[in-house]
Amino acid sequence: MSLRPSSPSALSRSCNACARKNDCTDSDNGREIIHSFESWIETQAGKFYRVLSLTLLFLATLILFAEIFRYPTLPEVLLPGSILALVLTRGQSLVRELLVRQIRDGSESVHVAFGSRRL
Repeated sequence: MSLRPSSPSALSRSCNACARKNDCTDSDNGREIIHSFESWIETQAGKFYRVLSLTLLFLATLILFAEIFRYPTLPEVLLPGSILALVLTRGQSLVRELLVRQIRDGSESVHVAFGSRRL
């Protein structure tokens, strides 16, 4: 992750002169604004939401399979079956993108219940 601290001198002077500085920040130089050069989806929050999306898609798949087996006649299977195909297609692309980003990051993986998560 590439971060660049940005602390303009005008902001630092006014921050250091403030009487509430000790309550606001522990930095001797005043408050710092950090800019990330990564896109949103490459951040940890983006990875969290991608895994959350995969978990919800997995739950939707379970519900659709239950409905297909609950009503096994052809007319009742067509709608859940077509929705299931769309859910599985989107899930496959999300898994592929997540794995490609994890391989590209090259960081250590930690095994969790439904796969592995990179730190």
